[in-house]
Amino acid sequence: MKIDLRTPDIRTCEVGTIVISKTGHEFELLERTNGKDVWKDLTSGLVWFDMEKEKYTHNEAVEKFKDRLPTIEEFAEAEKHGFRDILPNIEDRWFWSASLYPTGTYNARGFNGYNGDTYNYTRVSYFSVRCVGR
Repeated sequence: MKIDLRTPDIRTCEVGTIVISKTGHEFELLERTNGKDVWKDLTSGLVWFDMEKEKYTHNEAVEKFKDRLPTIEEFAEAEKHGFRDILPNIEDRWFWSASLYPTGTYNARGFNGYNGDTYNYTRVSYFSVRCVGR
């Protein structure tokens, strides 16, 4: 008998597969089209889309993606649920949120895909975008 205890490659699992993150939260693969994954956090009900191809300033991201841009609170909740274990194209990237920095209009809130922290960035910086469905 042979038992393989290595982590499976979730980039090859079938649509409908439920994967449990290291924090114990379940995510369901809803769609995989042209190598782009769409995952649903079954705890929060949020649907997380794959990273957009281009990078944007905060104003460009808000204009183009409007209410599909996640809030900083949604990023923080997803981080608690372990979404970086599940979502592709997240490490070593910074993502815009829909949230502005509360004490000034020059900065907006962003999410660091490498370590899961949230930061304040100047709105003219170019960062990645990951949309969310509510």
